[in-house]
Amino acid sequence: QEHREGFKITQVSLPKPAAAEGLEDGLTVIAIDSGAAPAPSDLDAAETALLTVVSQINAGGVGLMSYGRQPGEFTLLRPGTDSMIALQGEVRRLRTTVGPYESGQFEMLSAAYSNMTRLNAPRGSRVVIVTPGRIEGESESTRARLQSLGELFPREGWQVDVVTLPLTVAHTRDLMAALAASAGGRYYDLGATDGMSALLRDWMGLKLSDVIDAELGIGVPSIA
Repeated sequence: QEHREGFKITQVSLPKPAAAEGLEDGLTVIAIDSGAAPAPSDLDAAETALLTVVSQINAGGVGLMSYGRQPGEFTLLRPGTDSMIALQGEVRRLRTTVGPYESGQFEMLSAAYSNMTRLNAPRGSRVVIVTPGRIEGESESTRARLQSLGELFPREGWQVDVVTLPLTVAHTRDLMAALAASAGGRYYDLGATDGMSALLRDWMGLKLSDVIDAELGIGVPSIA
């Protein structure tokens, strides 16, 4: 007579590996789209957004990454003076970029995910993308591909925030908003009347009167 024994299978969740040294309090990756270069209004908005975000990071690590068709070098920095100096250099480089203006959004997101995985970025880490929203190789499947890639981040406890610039076209704003939603992040449209206000409020905790001052350039970080 055949005898069968039953086995109970228990699923075991392995602990997430420890974060790289200095990243225990999180990693914020700042992805700067070099395709922002052509229009002065976009450049000014990008500079304000970037300086606002980086000036408010007080713990963990800051990863800086510029990208065009392909992502550039990923630089890991400490928050504070080191990251602000490096960011100022990136903004100056952005202002002197001479085409072609191409944005490899998929390649950038893949590189950001790869670097965060390599560094074992802890839960609560995020990517902040500042972009005019151009998408290299855009097709009918672009929205689905962006959302599928974005969905990888929340699975690790991360999020992706997206900041689009004043001259971003309407359908691209929609795509970038969908990316932020799929990645558990926030979307800031600097072409909308409340876009900069929302960014300043969320990152700096400003009251309405402070936001108005900031939009007039009062008290907002700037590059000397």
